[in-house]
Amino acid sequence: MFSNFSYVPGGLPTANSVEVTPVDDGTDFGFFFNGAFQSGAGMSSDAVLAYNISTVDKAPILAGDTVSLISYGATGGGNVQIVEGVCTSPASGTGACAGSFSVSASYNSGPPPSGTQSGSVTFPGTNSETVSKNIITNGAGGSAAISEFENTVQVPGGGGNTGGGPVPEPGSALTIGSGLIATSLLVRKKMRRSA
Repeated sequence: MFSNFSYVPGGLPTANSVEVTPVDDGTDFGFFFNGAFQSGAGMSSDAVLAYNISTVDKAPILAGDTVSLISYGATGGGNVQIVEGVCTSPASGTGACAGSFSVSASYNSGPPPSGTQSGSVTFPGTNSETVSKNIITNGAGGSAAISEFENTVQVPGGGGNTGGGPVPEPGSALTIGSGLIATSLLVRKKMRRSA
């Protein structure tokens, strides 16, 4: 169960213009986030997104976390980064937690190294965790943007890879559906003739 979502823009985009799509590949689950996280030359932004994850039956099966840049880019020395903190124990009054892990994904324009576009961490199974992510864009002398990234939770058997199979676009789904209906009507017609 996902709860207690919070979002502090720190620049663009606003909360209303961030699209959140659930993803579940049967072993890992989480979200695709779409939004225009971007900075022009000399500009930077640092949005903060946070939420809680817990198992409904209180079983300690949450065993890891993955964050992946999907659509991103930078020019002129710009860079993008997502730094994610995962608390696997209740936070103290100061907001710190005893069981905490960090994972990040980044891309830098210019000469190598270009960064790591995906990062993951594993931890002992827990039934509750708090995730907070800083979505950072630094335009430097050019520009920097993240338009899509993914965050998944690993459970036993999950590999921590980006999850979710491709979902047919509405046009594709309509074509497939129409084909199935037409096929069933032809089969029905043939069955009536042979009877």
